[in-house]
Amino acid sequence: MKRQGLIWLLSGLILLIVMAGCSSLAGAKSDVTLRMGVVPKGDPAEMRERYESLIAYLEKELSVDIELYMPNNYDAVIAAMKERKIDFALLGSYSYVKAEKEIGAVPLVMESYPQTGSGYRSLIVTRRGNGITSIADLRDKPFAFVDRTSTSGFLMPNAYFQLLHIQSHQFFSEARFMGSHDAVAQAVKSGRAVAGALDNQSYEQMLKSGEISPDDLTILWKSELIPGSPIAAHPEMDAQLRAKLTEALLTAHTREPDAVKDLGLAKYVKADRGMYQSVRDAMFLIDAGYTLNR
Repeated sequence: MKRQGLIWLLSGLILLIVMAGCSSLAGAKSDVTLRMGVVPKGDPAEMRERYESLIAYLEKELSVDIELYMPNNYDAVIAAMKERKIDFALLGSYSYVKAEKEIGAVPLVMESYPQTGSGYRSLIVTRRGNGITSIADLRDKPFAFVDRTSTSGFLMPNAYFQLLHIQSHQFFSEARFMGSHDAVAQAVKSGRAVAGALDNQSYEQMLKSGEISPDDLTILWKSELIPGSPIAAHPEMDAQLRAKLTEALLTAHTREPDAVKDLGLAKYVKADRGMYQSVRDAMFLIDAGYTLNR
């Protein structure tokens, strides 16, 4: 009896050890670390905070660690991806097409927005009450862009200027690159630039936060819908892991809705190369004309 009791005791201990080991494995992460690139809109610390829930969700779904890499502009993101310092990144539509051309970046998903769906718009704004009522009135006046890799803050307005037979380097007295959409709005509001280009989402967010009021600025031009910003992966990222990442992002709005809402999104939708043809067309139009001197 004593021997049988000892056997039962040993069996129970072995079972507990196995169960503990299984439990530990179930909750364990792999030794894989993925690096995600994001260009901050506005304050980088606030941007990082907004991404906390999504990063935590993706880490749980993929069983990996994810580091957020936040360079100053999209060119820096593309350079980092080229050097394999970034595995996947949120890009602008323009910078995605550049990354596709330079390194074969693979689009996974694109952002879908509560008001406009899978797209956004470029705006040209001016200060209300300054007598500017058309693009023609901007001749020989300073104009504010975001930066040369911004879709809504550079590419689309310049493509529009080409259609108007406007040569930017000759038309404006000065082109100022402000570095962010918020900074463009503030530059126009303060009079440092008579007009500027930015995206409608930043404009609406600034109205909502009170940084600008409806009486500060007026919209001179609004673009057609631009395809939403994609999350794209380096072409050498593991295919199975890339598929899991895509699936996790596509289901984030139902499985972790707060993570998506924190970013001002409705959801992520599947993306493919063909969705960005209008951006390629705009790039071709700019290349065919004469843009601002670098």
